[in-house]
Amino acid sequence: MAPRCVLLCCFWLLCAVPCVSACLQCDRPILHMHEDFIATVEGITIQDQMDLKQIVQHAYLTYQETSEHLRGLVDPTTLYRAQTEYQSEFMRHWQEPRMESIQWHMIKIVEKGRRILQRHLEVFVAEGLLFQSVMNCSSCQYSLHTCLSGTPPQDCGEFLLNAEEGEQVVFDCFLPWHSLVVGQTEYQYSWSQGARNFSAEDDYEVLVVTEDSKIVLNQLSVREQGVYRCLLLDKKRTALSRMYFIL
Repeated sequence: MAPRCVLLCCFWLLCAVPCVSACLQCDRPILHMHEDFIATVEGITIQDQMDLKQIVQHAYLTYQETSEHLRGLVDPTTLYRAQTEYQSEFMRHWQEPRMESIQWHMIKIVEKGRRILQRHLEVFVAEGLLFQSVMNCSSCQYSLHTCLSGTPPQDCGEFLLNAEEGEQVVFDCFLPWHSLVVGQTEYQYSWSQGARNFSAEDDYEVLVVTEDSKIVLNQLSVREQGVYRCLLLDKKRTALSRMYFIL
């Protein structure tokens, strides 16, 4: 069997699944770019057009699988970066001389699109994700997403601080993803002298609520020993993150 026939048979088998929308496909310019190219490219047959459509449909499945391996979510900025880079590469790809079949060239460029999407999603996930508007890469719908690891408040650690009486101590519960939170936020610091169960709300006395993530205790005394809790609160007073300092 000729290599071209083997290649097309493989794609017909792979494409015998329902079409789904994926992150790059959620932007209509990408959809239109593929459709316009297939409809207007010169020197191909109707069978070639059918082959190209099947290749593109299969690519959308690989885009969705790639996004699902990386949380299945994307923010508008990341999606825009992936989209514009892929559009540029797509246009440049078809300006180069074709030495192989048009089907093989389409396979190469849509696979490059998948790698572009993966690279941008990896950066997005590494930078953190909490309470920002994101797109679900399967449904193409935007929503506010809470956090990668579960429902807030997200426990962000316990820290032991040592200080002598009369010294100064600084508490700071800022984390890089706090800057991604949508809407107004504030930090609530509270204190418990002998907390054993960190989750027990009744044991804590609120000390200060401030927009600054940092507070300073001067001239420490023995009476100020205990557990200091910092909550990041949104405008509805929902706790998004929680951190403990043991003094």
